[in-house]
Amino acid sequence: MKITSIDNTLHRNATVKGTEGHPHAASINIIPLVLSEITKTSLNLPVVLVKDSYSGRFYSTALMGLKDAENLIYNKHGWNTAYIPLNIKRVPFAIGESQKGDGSLGPCIDDESQYVQLDGGLESSGERLFDNQGNKTTYLKSAESFLANLYEQELASQHFINTLTSLKLIVPLSVKMSQSDGTHPSLSGLYTVSEKRLKALSDEQSLDLFRGDYLNAIYAMIASLGQVNRLVQLRNMQHENKIQAAELTLDD
Repeated sequence: MKITSIDNTLHRNATVKGTEGHPHAASINIIPLVLSEITKTSLNLPVVLVKDSYSGRFYSTALMGLKDAENLIYNKHGWNTAYIPLNIKRVPFAIGESQKGDGSLGPCIDDESQYVQLDGGLESSGERLFDNQGNKTTYLKSAESFLANLYEQELASQHFINTLTSLKLIVPLSVKMSQSDGTHPSLSGLYTVSEKRLKALSDEQSLDLFRGDYLNAIYAMIASLGQVNRLVQLRNMQHENKIQAAELTLDD
């Protein structure tokens, strides 16, 4: 991966091709979500929180597999879910440090992505970022608009997470499995919202969550844990070593 600020000299002949179906996600088992995606995603997948080991900040994510590099939702026929998260759709584009050199953010692209040809030019059937005069193409403008909208949603999402953190609603979650071969793999490093702590909030605190339009997302996140059973079913359809039981434990 090489995230580079989009430049009309460096990327003058760059093209993007092959993003249909988002095959890069075949080995991704967890993907960040923004607040507006939580309810939609919860209808298909478990929505859990993870903690950044460097910053200590929490992020909402969709769990798509029960072990590293496993995506049970994606196969050679496409996606086995009605909703595809924005952070999958945005690839090969990203939000990163701009060309200004002042620490500000701007649109970037992964120069080493499987979708990107830096010297594609007129010979490629892919989407160009710039025309021959160095002007942005409609495709690039659309990608930049997508990234700007995603960035605004990520800011709103972080405010949501900060609220959960300040109210001490986030608790560790573990998933312990029993397999037919006698092994007992587990998932750790996950977090969720404690319904018990949620119910213990004061009326004023609960009203603040309601006014912030956070309650739907919170209850969707809690209810989505039942989608772990769906992942178990999908895993068992694909492997001989069956998961016979999956137990979720909250440390609240």
